[in-house]
Formats: sequence, C-alpha cells, structure tokens
Amino acid sequence: MSRQPMGKTLLRNVIRHTDAHNKIQEETDMWKMREWELQTPQRKHVPAASSMRGHMHCDRESNPSKPISRSRVSEHDDREARYWTKQLYEFEDKDPDRYNT
Repeated sequence: MSRQPMGKTLLRNVIRHTDAHNKIQEETDMWKMREWELQTPQRKHVPAASSMRGHMHCDRESNPSKPISRSRVSEHDDREARYWTKQLYEFEDKDPDRYNT
C-alpha cells in the first residue's frame, strides 16, 4: 500500500468530519420536526390532495380514534433511531472506498 500525501489525508478527515456533522444536524432537525408534528393539534378535516403531495402513506396516523401514549412512543422511537444511526455510521466507517468517486 502506497503512502498518501498529507494534504489528501487532511482533506479526507475534513470531509469525514463535515459529513458526520451534517448527518447529526440533519437527524436533529428531523427529530425537531417530528416533535413539532406530534405537538400540533390534529386537523379534523381531510386535507386536499394538493396539500398531501410529498407525504408518504406510512406517515399518516393509522387509527386516529385510538389514543397513543406519545411519550412512550417517542422514547421508543428515539432509542430505535439512535441504534440504527449508530449501525449506519459503523457500516459507513468500514467502507474503504467511501470517499473515492
């Protein structure tokens, strides 16, 4: 294996750090949006098709009449999200060609 120039190694480290920072920021923003969605009151009427554009079917509440303990669901979702995020980071770290295009 040949030795890489110092500049290339530094650049790779900066890219890796920036990528990790961006992922953490994006995840934080997504959880903030999710928390905001849970805290806003649910509308009683069915939204128009044009306002539903961009939303996925799985994001809809399956049974709005069934009460859900939000704090318990949120806690579970939070633990699961952290677990899968950690798995993703570990998988990506093992890929030697991650930054080679």
